[in-house]
Amino acid sequence: FYKWFEGEFNKNVAWDKLVTALITAEGSVEANPATTYFLANRSVDKLTDTTAQHFMGIQLQCAQCHNHPFTSWKQTEYWGMATFYSKVKIDNPK
Repeated sequence: FYKWFEGEFNKNVAWDKLVTALITAEGSVEANPATTYFLANRSVDKLTDTTAQHFMGIQLQCAQCHNHPFTSWKQTEYWGMATFYSKVKIDNPK
């Protein structure tokens, strides 16, 4: 994964393309190292929290249970984002 990430970074892949490759990755780790992102964050809440923190720069996890007290993030937005990951299936993880 690190070698893949380093290679993409050194090829100057645009950030939006790199993030898209990570959150839409398919296949095996051997064929597509970007799938490691899902293996490291297997649950819907972990994927949602990690994606928000790493790629959006926000702490969204408290909106899982209640509307965020210091920002405009609402529970509906958290669960809307989580819905994206609810369809993620990991077959035969290694």
